[in-house]
Amino acid sequence: MTHWIIDKSNKIRNIKLVPVSDEGYRAFMNNIKLERYHLRDSNSRSLSNIIAYPLEKTIREWANQTGTTLNERIISYEVLQYDNTYEKRFNEVDIIFCLNKVYYLVEVKVSSSRKALTKASNQLKNAYKILNQAEYKCELLIIHVNLNYKNSRTCFQQFNEDFLKCEFAKIDKGDTSFLYLQLKPHEVFEWGVKNGIILNTELLSLTIEETDQLRLKRSKRHALQNNDIPQEDWPAELKDEIKFKDEAAHSVNFGESSSNNILAEKLKEALDKSKR
Repeated sequence: MTHWIIDKSNKIRNIKLVPVSDEGYRAFMNNIKLERYHLRDSNSRSLSNIIAYPLEKTIREWANQTGTTLNERIISYEVLQYDNTYEKRFNEVDIIFCLNKVYYLVEVKVSSSRKALTKASNQLKNAYKILNQAEYKCELLIIHVNLNYKNSRTCFQQFNEDFLKCEFAKIDKGDTSFLYLQLKPHEVFEWGVKNGIILNTELLSLTIEETDQLRLKRSKRHALQNNDIPQEDWPAELKDEIKFKDEAAHSVNFGESSSNNILAEKLKEALDKSKR
């Protein structure tokens, strides 16, 4: 469906939903992947980043079973530039489904970070802002697969094989309301394995092990900071916290060099086994 916006005061026009196979979108993503390929650091990705793709794919397939999801989940639009020409842009939504003429925009986050909810809400607000100009009636929904479930103080919802029977919570972020579904990773992972979406059955346990290790290190750092211990007196393994990149292109590159990360070595072995 296309909604034409011709009022230049809005600075945006030709808003429509297109499929992932759209030629313009594919060219746009290929350019992004090429740029990130040159900037990529093969040792800068955590297992949380790596597991995100198969779990997000599982959530998408889970929602697809309802028969209400749309193939057109990319927002295509044109933005007015300073030289009075229009530039085409795209905004990807993880899942869009339509019930009773209401479009539900779904952002899926697989993360152990406390910032996941804020990031998801900001992404959905941006998508809503665009579609709202074309008079789409939208609801916003966040699905959070929380890898740090052991230390979460918030309530988890029960995973139900029928997506539409899940009990969504309602949360407010600023002046915007969201439907919210927080899930533990094991149920989602097991459903993905059972339905042939996830092939590597060891990936989740390795990821949880890494998440626990990172949390323990952060706790030790905070304790040292609270006790005013100079960083030069910290144990070597606590001095430099690795910052992992969160890439849109879910690719794995272990490189050829040896790694000091035991978990990375275990994962590489698991992936090698799955290829045999």
